[in-house]
Amino acid sequence: MGPVKAVVNKIIPFSSVDGPGNRTAVFLQGCNIDCKYCHNPETRGMCKNCGLCVEKCPKGALSLEQGRVCFDSGKCVQCDTCIHICPHDSSPRTEELTPEEVSARVRKQIPYIRGISVSGGECMLQPEFLTALFSLVRAEGLTTLIDSNGTIPFWEYPELMEVTDGVMLDIKAFDCREHRHVTGAGNETVLANALWLAEHKKLYEVRAVIVPGLYDTENSIRQIGAYLAPCLAVSPFRVKLIAYRPMGVRREYSDQKVPDQEYLNHLAEILRSYGFRNPYYLISGNKEQPVRSSLTLKKYVYHTHMERRISMSNIPTPHNSGKQGDFAKTVLMPGDPLRAKYIADTYLENPRQVTAVRNMLGFTGTYHGKEVSVMGAGMGMPSIGIYSYELFNFYGVDSIIRIGSAGGLQDNVKVMDVVIGMGACTDSRYAYQFGLPGTFAPIADYELLSRAVAAAREQGTHVVVGNVLSSDVFYNAQKDANDLWRSMGVLAVEMEAAALYMNAAKAGKKALCLLTISDHIYTGEALSAEERQIGFGKMMEIALELA
Repeated sequence: MGPVKAVVNKIIPFSSVDGPGNRTAVFLQGCNIDCKYCHNPETRGMCKNCGLCVEKCPKGALSLEQGRVCFDSGKCVQCDTCIHICPHDSSPRTEELTPEEVSARVRKQIPYIRGISVSGGECMLQPEFLTALFSLVRAEGLTTLIDSNGTIPFWEYPELMEVTDGVMLDIKAFDCREHRHVTGAGNETVLANALWLAEHKKLYEVRAVIVPGLYDTENSIRQIGAYLAPCLAVSPFRVKLIAYRPMGVRREYSDQKVPDQEYLNHLAEILRSYGFRNPYYLISGNKEQPVRSSLTLKKYVYHTHMERRISMSNIPTPHNSGKQGDFAKTVLMPGDPLRAKYIADTYLENPRQVTAVRNMLGFTGTYHGKEVSVMGAGMGMPSIGIYSYELFNFYGVDSIIRIGSAGGLQDNVKVMDVVIGMGACTDSRYAYQFGLPGTFAPIADYELLSRAVAAAREQGTHVVVGNVLSSDVFYNAQKDANDLWRSMGVLAVEMEAAALYMNAAKAGKKALCLLTISDHIYTGEALSAEERQIGFGKMMEIALELA
């Protein structure tokens, strides 16, 4: 018997919506039910190797070899053409991986994550794989969560439950007939699982997608509340209401009614009446506000939690004239738009200008055969906050690398050194919009950071990695401000990274900040114009290698 393997749809290194804290989310392929509102239909079926996607791929990333569809990730631009046209609710971009291979990918994020969450599809279709994977990551000190539709009895897998910290359980509808109407399957096992998991202190969260008109949502929430309320005395858990959104849903099911905020609050009050009193977060637009009530309530506005769909109606924007497909998946962002033009003219092959609104120039071309974009970000967190938000959320960009200058604070940071911002302290209140119950620590994407260090080593460039300060103030009336940040080991001061890192975290995307030390706050040294050109060139080349 060969090694245990699973078909993996994707791995998201950092997710804040798949359980408590920052987590790596693993999505397995294959599902045993058919939800009419499924936001990720491409995870349902296995690839049939029909080849339809091969001829439709605009970048030639797919090929048919010996009767099997083969995927070249180097050519893929994540346009999703393949999954949109697939008649089998599948994806040609899946991988067959062992628990050891998945664990190795998870291990890269260990300093920055609390645990892993495995979802699907329906991940419980592959319990042996889950048991092996959870055993490995638990040995690394990580917590383990399962996201399941609940149709497979958990009590039949005691070894898996032994290494599982909790389950996020979907109850699609409480009434069995309505559940069958919504999913094509009954819910007897689902409800039995809810009680069994609560009794064994494994029920972390119950989830209900609210689709008014598809089933009796109010009655279902009342029944869920009454059914599960006695379990609160055994083990605390939360209920999450998820508002239906048409993004990502199959066309034939995309006309369901979207619940409004008033109705969702009404359902929350019903749950409160049954004793569910945990705090939850009400997400409206891009703003997250704490609300004292019974559940975690998330409104998916432009994205689902797994496959982040682009909202076509938002582009072009008042700040960006680019059209769908104009930006590559990786964007380099210098502050100065003229530096963006310099990078495009100097380093990119066949660059084309894609935006020039307010003279904030943006270009797309190729570098060593890979598509990459470069666009100015302006000065300060409000400016990069706008441009990076739109690129992440409206244009489908996956990674943004800020490249800019900074003032050195530490003795071991010299003029012309390249600093990589592993974290970004800030005196800004940019995080206030998220309504967090504490202080958020903006950090870089670990994969980008480690690749940048390797690229710098390859080119022989000395880099210093650590905390930087993103300040809202250039001329600071608090004269000892730099002394205080310096005493905390902060390497350099700039004005944008924290906002970029926060936008990336909120969108589930990647960001990194590369800085050339152009002057030193304490020694008074500063680069000449010629030295800036040389020093910035090293930084630009590191960034381009990450595309």
